[in-house]
Amino acid sequence: MIRSTISAVAFAAAVGVLAIGIGTTPTALADQAEGRILTIQQTSYDEQTLRSFAVALAEVQEIAADWRPQIEAAAPEQAEELRQQANAEMVEAVERNALSVEAYNDIWQAAEADTQLRARIEAMMADGQ
Repeated sequence: MIRSTISAVAFAAAVGVLAIGIGTTPTALADQAEGRILTIQQTSYDEQTLRSFAVALAEVQEIAADWRPQIEAAAPEQAEELRQQANAEMVEAVERNALSVEAYNDIWQAAEADTQLRARIEAMMADGQ
């Protein structure tokens, strides 16, 4: 319930899986869950925070890939329940990597707006860090 190495399109698609391909962006999903609009509070992140984000993103992608077929095949009522289960796993993945969901979404928003930041994250992901 939460809220060119890799091309910008690939990066956006990778982060977009937080919504499990159901037509909701990660931040919109978090906004719905928390009833607020997130703003970018910080545009400069230390290396460890970005590494944590890159690892969390990889885990979120894996969770989304695991859940997507079940969600797409489910009836609407069941699909919502499955989305909630998948989102709970994604939240755990984010928090397991020493980030709050808010920090994860803030970094995503910043990377969406800042090509240099996005490139740093892409490089970390490409290196498997």
